[in-house]
Amino acid sequence: DLAVLLSYMLDNAIEGVSSVPEGQPRSIQLEMRILHRASLFVSCSNTFSGALNRDGHGGLLTRKKEDGHGYGLRAMRRAAEKYGSALLIKPEGNVFYVEARLFFPRERGRETEREAEL
Repeated sequence: DLAVLLSYMLDNAIEGVSSVPEGQPRSIQLEMRILHRASLFVSCSNTFSGALNRDGHGGLLTRKKEDGHGYGLRAMRRAAEKYGSALLIKPEGNVFYVEARLFFPRERGRETEREAEL
């Protein structure tokens, strides 16, 4: 699941950066952190250029044409939901962010530090 999430994040980031005209700043940043020993925070941001394609409900559409199937966002959402998270997608200016916080499965008989504090 993590490999699916990371591969689509990076594939989409590479696609976005490739839209940036020559001579303008291009950037891809990937961040992963363990939070409170209970979850994994994963974030990918990249520069992009051009308009984003949206459906009638404001959701993002893929730029893929015949050569790609465009299931990346759907697969990333499924992976995030499987671990109790949601996929946060936010374009800001010329930077596109995708984030998820994947909660680790609880082991029987053990509680996380966060639960113990409550």
